[in-house]
Order: sequence, then C-alpha cells, then structure tokens
Amino acid sequence: MKRLTIILTGILLVISSKQVNGQDFPEFLAIGLGEAELVGDFDPNAAMVLDGMLSSFITDGGFSKMNTAKYFVAPRIGVINSAVTGNYPVFHTVELQLSLAACDNESKDIIKSTSIIIKGSGFTYQEAMQEAIRGVRLQNEGLKQFANDVRDRIVAFYSAECSRILADAKANSTDSPYRSIGMLGTIPKASSCYDEAVALRVELIESYIDQQCSQAITDARITWESSQNIQKSLTPLKGVSFSDNCYDEYLALIDEVDADIAEAIAREEAEAERERQLLDKLIKEERLERIRQEEREDQRMADERADQRRQEERRDQLRRENRAHELNLAKVAASAVESYWKNQPSPTYDTYYIKW
Repeated sequence: MKRLTIILTGILLVISSKQVNGQDFPEFLAIGLGEAELVGDFDPNAAMVLDGMLSSFITDGGFSKMNTAKYFVAPRIGVINSAVTGNYPVFHTVELQLSLAACDNESKDIIKSTSIIIKGSGFTYQEAMQEAIRGVRLQNEGLKQFANDVRDRIVAFYSAECSRILADAKANSTDSPYRSIGMLGTIPKASSCYDEAVALRVELIESYIDQQCSQAITDARITWESSQNIQKSLTPLKGVSFSDNCYDEYLALIDEVDADIAEAIAREEAEAERERQLLDKLIKEERLERIRQEEREDQRMADERADQRRQEERRDQLRRENRAHELNLAKVAASAVESYWKNQPSPTYDTYYIKW
C-alpha cells in the first residue's frame, strides 16, 4: 500500500492550500453543484455556458466540487426582460436573474442564498444571453459574500460535528465504504479532528482496496475452478498491484493456476500416450490377425492341394486297379477260349460241312 499512501499524501498536500484569482484559501472545501433550474425561454447553448460558469465560480470561491459533499449549490436562472433595438443590424439585450442557494444535502434546508441581476447584449438573442452569463465574476460583491458565508458555515458545521462524522464513518465503513471515505474527505483542515480524519480515510481506503483485492482473487479462483478458462479467470486480477497487501495471495493463485495447467497438460499427455499405446496395440493385433489369416489361408490352400493330390493318386490307383482287373479278365477269357479249343476234337471236313 506504499503507492496508495504516497498518492493520498500528494493529494492532501495539493488541496491543503490554494490561491485563486489572487485570493489565498487555506484549502478547498467540498461542495456539490446541483443542476440549474432554467426559467422562461432559455437557450440550450446558454445553459452549457452557465454550467461552465458555475464550475468556475465553485473553484474561484475556494471550493472543490464533490457530489457526496454535505452541502451543495442549487442555481436558478430566468429571463427578466429582453428587447430588440435598431433596424439593421438588429441588436438584442437581455436581463437575467441568477439565484444561488446553498442547501444541506440531507435535509435540503437552505443555509444561504443570494440573487444578482446580469445583463448582456448581442446580435442574436442567444449571443446576448451567453454574453450576460459570461460576465458573471466572483468579484461581484453579492457572490463574493455568498461564497464567504457558505465557507464559514461549512467550517462551523464540521468544527461542531467532527467527532460524530468520524464515528459515523467508522460505523458505516463496512457496509458503505465509499460513503465513509467521501464523508471523511469533506472535513476541512480547520476542524479539530482533521488529522484523525485523514488517518482514518487512508485506513479505510487501504482496507477497501484490500477487500476489493481479496474479492477479485476469490472471483478469479471461482471462475477458474468452474470454467478452467484462463482469460476469464485472470480478468478480475487486472487491477492487482505488486504493492497491494494481497499480492502474495495473487501470486499464490497464479501458482495454483500454473500447477493446474501443468497437471492438465500432464493428464492430456498421459491420455495421449495411453491412446497411442492402445492404437499401437490395435495395429499390432490387426497385423498379427492379418498374418494369422494369411497363414490360415495358406494352410487351407495347401490342404486343398494335398487333398487334390490324394484324389488324383486315388484316381490313378483306381485306373491301375481297373486296368489290372481288365487284364486279368482278358487273360481269363483267353485262357478259357484256349482251354475250350483244346478240349474240342479236331475239326474234319464233314464237321464243317454239316455245320454249314
């Protein structure tokens, strides 16, 4: 938190003493600026000029514009009179009434008010109105007295209520840290508890930053655990600085994320290795099965060829046996014929003649 302390100290030194338009102010007092109430035919461009003029009036009066301030200035401006003179060129004049009321931001009670008449002229109605507004200066006795009275009232209020404001800031620091910090920032230096308010404000800012940092780390951890998306998880941690009290916790979370990523990569690599081994095993098994199929096919073809050879050999054997049997039959027939003729008497002329 050294960086924060240095920044806060610089801010306090800058706003502790100011000189505006030759007038020394011990400090700028916080005050709010309400939206101007426009009465009558008021030019929108002139309203923008009015807003710039009122901001300058706040600064020139020794105030610092803060929306959460205890008091605020409510401006009201309206057209009292307008006229056109001349034929060519036409010349416009306007008369405006500017009213300022310093109000309590909580009760809305008016603590001081003033009203001045401002005049302007120009070639158009709009130019005349803007010229009137640009002519407003803090040197106007009514505005100068208004600013001084409001400053005195603010200092008096904080001098009387300083202790209560400190107590309220401490009580609301947990539920409404912004409100407490803003409340303490409005305490003027003239108050008896100013130093205590500055110390408490720095303490609350540091505490708030620590809470925000811890919450950012918690959010980042939850996002990482639920999504494992590193870009989404680290987004809440963009505001964490090396000078923050939770920076060590931030580094620990980064280490956790790194470890989770390394573990996830290791798991993916292990899974990829298992898949590769399984694929290699399947390829080997497929290759072996293909070899077995080829071997079975070769064996089947070999068995078919062997069976064909056996069948051919059987047919050859049957042919040989048939031939041998036929030869035996022929021999038997020849032997029978030979035996028959041997047993027959020799033929004579008469025998043949009788037969024929």
